[in-house]
Amino acid sequence: MVSIGNISLVGGIEGSFAWLCLLVAGLSLCAFGALALVSRVAGAGMNGRTIPVLSAVTRSDIVNGASSGVLLGIGCGLLGGMAFEFAQSHMGYLFFLPPYSLLSGLFCGLGLGMMCALSLGRLSRTPRSLAIGLVTGMGVGLLVFLLRFGVTAGYGPDVGEGIGGDVALVFALSGGLLGALLSVIVVGIASRRTDFWRRLLSGSAIGIASALLLAFIGSLAGVFTFMLPYAAQVGMDTSTPQQNTLGLLYGYGVFSLIGLLLGGIAGGLSALQYREVANTSADAGAGSHNQPHWATFTPALFLGLLSGLSIGLLQRYVGGPLIMNAPLPDTQAGQSGLIAGLCSGVILGAGVALLWHRAEKGESRQGVARSMGGIALIVAGLIVISLPYWFVPLIGLSIH
Repeated sequence: MVSIGNISLVGGIEGSFAWLCLLVAGLSLCAFGALALVSRVAGAGMNGRTIPVLSAVTRSDIVNGASSGVLLGIGCGLLGGMAFEFAQSHMGYLFFLPPYSLLSGLFCGLGLGMMCALSLGRLSRTPRSLAIGLVTGMGVGLLVFLLRFGVTAGYGPDVGEGIGGDVALVFALSGGLLGALLSVIVVGIASRRTDFWRRLLSGSAIGIASALLLAFIGSLAGVFTFMLPYAAQVGMDTSTPQQNTLGLLYGYGVFSLIGLLLGGIAGGLSALQYREVANTSADAGAGSHNQPHWATFTPALFLGLLSGLSIGLLQRYVGGPLIMNAPLPDTQAGQSGLIAGLCSGVILGAGVALLWHRAEKGESRQGVARSMGGIALIVAGLIVISLPYWFVPLIGLSIH
């Protein structure tokens, strides 16, 4: 287990590391959107001229990297967590869990609908092979977790080997990133670029070194606390030298693995994108910026996938008799609100995605395109930031 002060790695609610990741990702999208609007206003005030710094920051591939990484990661994480609960349905009774009120269902449906529409819209700006590798690797990681720890895996210290959802998170996160890395390697081999392996290995080395340095500084400062997951869940004494050593090895190992995979993805994508830009003529316009930039896509994908998996795997109802968090739950009204919210969310999300697509294609004037793109980015950022407030578990699994 990795804890950051009093902030747990898992949870997906206020005060958790997943919530901090959502804040960083959502605020980043809002910041890109605000900069795009500022660039639009500044350009209008300068008779069409642009500010070089703002133009560089709001370049299409830079913005595509941040938005595609965040939305793809969150969408895959939420779907992966729900699918994992379906895979364990034979352990108990799986049932639909409608929101407890009309307003709760409306907000949940609206958020889910817009999130799905925006995520699907971003797929056109994401390398298909990478998305397929990410989803496949995440599924394989969860399958390996299930096979290794048995059918009770993920239920916590009271059942089976006492393995909770935080270990499932590590398996799914590392599996998804490994699948994405393998897809980048396959494309790199097919491209036959001579410096592909040099860039990939250099990125992996930098990723490992950066992750170990971060873990070392954080542990010395008391920000990171490393211990074995089982010891953290059952309250085992971690003061013995053996437990301390195993906890440190586990913590540094997780950091090194994630750093290796992220660095490899960034290095491989940088080699492929450098080749694409080098082979693109100067008069190709925005053609060289169709793909998301590796420098913003890689960290954004990590933030989105980590927070999405945390919420998808852990913010679900697993246990005994259901206790609603409303005094008099009205599930029928909640279900009606959910349906209405989903329909409205899909329509609104599709509209925002269409405006976003038109802005990137440049089908309207440059100033109008920047305004539409900026508004779309701010909307997407607000949806990401507010996810813990509108998302509620829609399926439950009773194991009693």
